[in-house]
Amino acid sequence: MPAPVRAGRTDRRRRSLPLAALAIVVMALVAALVTTTTTRAARQLAGLRATLGRSAAPVPAPAARAASDRLAPAASDRPAPTASDRLAPAASDRPAPAAALAPTPTVSALPVPAGLGPQWAARLAGHSQVVVASGADWRSSHATVTEWQRAAGGWVRLAEWDGWNGREGWTTTPAETRPQSPVGMFGLTDAGGYAPNPGSRLPYDHSSGSYSLIFNGVRAFNHVIAIDYNRVPGTAPANSTRPLGYAAGGGFWIHTQHNSGTNGCVGIPDAGVVALQQTLDPAAKPVIVMGPAAALAE
Repeated sequence: MPAPVRAGRTDRRRRSLPLAALAIVVMALVAALVTTTTTRAARQLAGLRATLGRSAAPVPAPAARAASDRLAPAASDRPAPTASDRLAPAASDRPAPAAALAPTPTVSALPVPAGLGPQWAARLAGHSQVVVASGADWRSSHATVTEWQRAAGGWVRLAEWDGWNGREGWTTTPAETRPQSPVGMFGLTDAGGYAPNPGSRLPYDHSSGSYSLIFNGVRAFNHVIAIDYNRVPGTAPANSTRPLGYAAGGGFWIHTQHNSGTNGCVGIPDAGVVALQQTLDPAAKPVIVMGPAAALAE
């Protein structure tokens, strides 16, 4: 007798076949969907890359510049020159500053040195160089000192300084006991000083003893030129011989100023004394005309 068929197992197999087929179909659909999505994303990414490649092309690295190119900016990078830059010359083109101590002559010659009247002009015959020391009045201890050189057509001023004279002004009768400067015209024949000879054209007496005076913190006799009042021309400024006697005063010099009135000398800046020593020529018979402006105008 044949074995009976088990209906229960067969029914279960029949029922499971549709489920398996459905699962396969679902998996196929999912795979297709994933493939489609991946392909679409890849296409979009490729398109984006293409777009970026067209709008921002890579910039090639620049070649190395020469040293001069790295140091100097291009002409377009340099700032435009300002008005002052265009007007101001380069440092190498600027003229060197003139020496502060160099005398500046006047442009044109004058018939007589400024401030001197006909009396003094007549006495200048035979002289080619003159120093003028002019005070404001008889009691003034301040003076304006100028140097003049005779030239074709008259006199040319070489230099000018603010200076000092006697503490009690000027006098026509000098005395040893009064700090006043003598009025008159006197020779300038001899120079000297504490400092070494700066190239004086006048005979120069260099002495660290005779000219060592320090007054108001200044070595007043660093450079000196003797004023030939009551002295022997041709001797050192420190020579004490006085032909008119000691009481008549003497020892008057042009010397380094000490910023105050003097005992009768004429004080100007030390550089001015040096300039006089270097320019006054014995052959020109240099003299000094000195006194208050009113007396010099006669």
